[in-house]
Amino acid sequence: MTSNPPKTNPLPPGDRLLTVAEAAELLNTSERFPRRLIAERRIRFVSAR
Repeated sequence: MTSNPPKTNPLPPGDRLLTVAEAAELLNTSERFPRRLIAERRIRFVSAR
C-alpha cells in the first residue's frame, strides 16, 4: 500500500492563479503586456504542462 503525499497549495490564502487573458483584462491591457512581464520575470507565473 502506497501513501500519497499531502497536497499543498503554493499560493497564500486568498490568492489565485489567472490566465494571461484574465490578467490582461484586470490590468485593462492587451495580452502582450502580461506576457512581457512574464518574460522579464517581473511577475510570478506557473507554466502549464
